[in-house]
Amino acid sequence: MTSTLGRLARMKAMQSTWSPFQSPEVREICSHLTAAEKQRLLAQAADYGRQTAWWFALPFSVVAVSFFYSRPLGFVLLVPFIIYCVTVERRRIRAHQQRVRALLASTEFARERGYRPEALRMFVFPWSR
Repeated sequence: MTSTLGRLARMKAMQSTWSPFQSPEVREICSHLTAAEKQRLLAQAADYGRQTAWWFALPFSVVAVSFFYSRPLGFVLLVPFIIYCVTVERRRIRAHQQRVRALLASTEFARERGYRPEALRMFVFPWSR
């Protein structure tokens, strides 16, 4: 019985659109998502997570394992990994954010209120105004 409750709690958490620094606009849009819109958003997030595993976690693990094998080799591989993260991963993150903005702005609720992808704030941080 408890394993079923635990599994249901994990499933509910995995299907959440909550984020700690989510902007009020995004929170409002997410609270009014239809079932189909929410599924599209969650599918896009799952796809991005799978891609991240291949494009970031795999190279990171190669660098981490190389440190165990040989420290100098680890430092040699660390430099191209950092360059890779700054160039490739940064572009991937920005492209994903643009896709999420476009998806959120294309929802029925957002269209009715005139939200546009380029003007939609995704995050609000308490230390910045």
